[in-house]
Amino acid sequence: MANPEPMAVVSLEPRDGLFLKDGRGWFTNESGRAGTLEWPYSGTVRGALRTCLGKRLEADQKQGLSPDEWRSLNATLGIAAVLPLCRPVGSPLSVAARRWPAPRDAVIFTREPHIRPLLPSSSGEAATTLPLSDDPVAVAIENLRHPSPGDIDDKAAAMPVWWPDEAFTSWLCGMQVDAAAVVSSGRTTVRVQSHVSIDPGSGAALDGALFSSTVVEPLSRSANGSGADEWSVAAIGSGFDPAHLEGRHVRFGGDGRMVTCAAVPVDLFTMPVPLREMFDGGPRGLRLVLVSHASLTHGWLPSWLEARDGRFTGDLPGVGTVVLAAACVGRPVHVSGWDMAAGAPKPTRRLAPAGSVWFLEKADGGSFTAADAEAVWLRAIGEANDEGEATGAVVPGVWHPA
Repeated sequence: MANPEPMAVVSLEPRDGLFLKDGRGWFTNESGRAGTLEWPYSGTVRGALRTCLGKRLEADQKQGLSPDEWRSLNATLGIAAVLPLCRPVGSPLSVAARRWPAPRDAVIFTREPHIRPLLPSSSGEAATTLPLSDDPVAVAIENLRHPSPGDIDDKAAAMPVWWPDEAFTSWLCGMQVDAAAVVSSGRTTVRVQSHVSIDPGSGAALDGALFSSTVVEPLSRSANGSGADEWSVAAIGSGFDPAHLEGRHVRFGGDGRMVTCAAVPVDLFTMPVPLREMFDGGPRGLRLVLVSHASLTHGWLPSWLEARDGRFTGDLPGVGTVVLAAACVGRPVHVSGWDMAAGAPKPTRRLAPAGSVWFLEKADGGSFTAADAEAVWLRAIGEANDEGEATGAVVPGVWHPA
């Protein structure tokens, strides 16, 4: 687990719809359509910022960078998290513009007005998932508690991909969240864009070269339907100066779509005051909520948590020794990319998805403090092979063990 570093914030403001090609091929169906991701992976954002920095160096040195020099930029440029920003067109950026991935410990039911939390069962009621074994890991898994919404006779509804900042903050504080406020908060607009190849000799369309792709539009109808919202990509990290990137244009994602770099307030991603006040009350439980995909050696379990005496325990920097009580981890996300310097694809990685949640207690039975929450805010829990690509960033949430 890396130590936190001073962070800078920059936004990438699309000038056109973004084409963020997913892992499916161009000809997986009869229409020859390529799909797009809901939002760019952090590696794409890091690559765009690296291009900005590299082009600036080339301009200063009046010569191009070698492949090794381009690779060396990775050692200094690190991204901690990538989030969407959504605001009414023309309005200034504020904390309210933040959008966060839907937490995995939340469920929307069709007949309930509030989102219901998945809470670990009471102490001593472990989830029986494996046959009894002497293996320390198997025993520790047996002793984990099972997160449950409690007794309910209702169907779960679809969960929006992104939560607005106010609702997400309330959820971290352990407060009730209105389901309608999350469902109606708005989302990006996706449209189909058709392409055709032109014969350079005749200027006519080539037969059989018609294809289409889906793109994510930077403008969408506002939640109340009275206007439009504009979306941008926010990056939080180190090794870059937003002032040097201000106003620069860079190609982003597939088709070389253009985005404009803009400096934004550093405090845009500070911990909310209400959350700090909730930790002043000294809760005995802590939720680590993943806000960017995480590369974990064990797939669902951070490597700093080890099986000891029938429990997963480990040292959380700035907090102390903690014990894992339960976990809500979604299906893995497979992420790859293209190494421009090597001219070859990057290895595909299996990442734990954003929104995953780990429930922790202190090993000595003590309470968590506001200082503990500050130490955890946007800390990376991913492994060393992440190479600064914004994987594994977490934020703290309150939890009251039964």
